[in-house]
Amino acid sequence: MLNNLSFHASEDSIFTLKSKELTEALFHLLFIDNMDCIIEATRVFGNFTRFKNIRMLLREKKVLHMLITLLESTEREVVFCACGTLINLMVDSESRPVLFAEKGIQKLVDALRDFGQTDWQLSSMICQTLWNYSEKITSAVSCFGEKETEDLIQILQDYTDPEIALDYSANPDVDSETFELMKQIWTEQFENVGVRLLSRLNFYHTDLEPLAQDPNLL
Repeated sequence: MLNNLSFHASEDSIFTLKSKELTEALFHLLFIDNMDCIIEATRVFGNFTRFKNIRMLLREKKVLHMLITLLESTEREVVFCACGTLINLMVDSESRPVLFAEKGIQKLVDALRDFGQTDWQLSSMICQTLWNYSEKITSAVSCFGEKETEDLIQILQDYTDPEIALDYSANPDVDSETFELMKQIWTEQFENVGVRLLSRLNFYHTDLEPLAQDPNLL
């Protein structure tokens, strides 16, 4: 309920005006052994991180670190909600070193591989998080790490190839109706951001500093 109210809140609503206080009040939910509470709190953080002061607060209180840890979850909704907040946090350059230091890049790559073809919406959010993170990229290896760069390029090469990405021949749960839905989500939500991120990676994956401007800036 709080998630819906905070998502639709106008600039002058009580939820917006009290966003800092509400965010602080939800911190304790992250320490409760209840996944529903963690998911609800994370969803609200995602809504409020459109405000810079909330992003600063989440960094100061080490919530950013906790969100990165949540990326290791095997529960799709947990990873989805964590990414929903990390996308906004990666807008700030101050958040990016934390993602790198806490092995967040590899965790995002692992999540992209694990959920991948079964959830193009989540895959899109992961790619958008990495896109925001790499805004100031000058070298793919320096930005993402050598192994992470190689893994990410390989995964994205497969995921942006429709013949590979949309091959569900070995999945008996994907009937014709489900296939059309998956194809629509891949086309409308994933393909563009996946291709752009792969292009950026390839462009900066070299020992030489690129002379041209990144051709894939949004």
